[in-house]
Amino acid sequence: MIGGVRVIYSRLGDKADEVIKIMIEQDRKEWIVITSDREIMSHAWKNSSVPVPSDQFISRLEQADTDLRGDYEVLEEDDSIQQQKGSPRQRSKKEKSLIRVLNKL
Repeated sequence: MIGGVRVIYSRLGDKADEVIKIMIEQDRKEWIVITSDREIMSHAWKNSSVPVPSDQFISRLEQADTDLRGDYEVLEEDDSIQQQKGSPRQRSKKEKSLIRVLNKL
């Protein structure tokens, strides 16, 4: 584990997507899953984990790099998350989870 990040390689012949799904199911804890794969995102949500789209993760890393250099920017909320049902003033549970996880990174 390096800096709180655990890198795991799949065995020869195993598909990485299946390894990720099995890990999420077996541990039954809230994982932060960095992926843009819709199937893995859906699987993560169903198993009480929070998927973070790769592009948002990269933006967060770039922001952290900029912050470390001392160049500060005003952060704006990501507009790519579309509102669905419910009150337009309230964020969905998924949006709240994603924001909470991104703030941890």
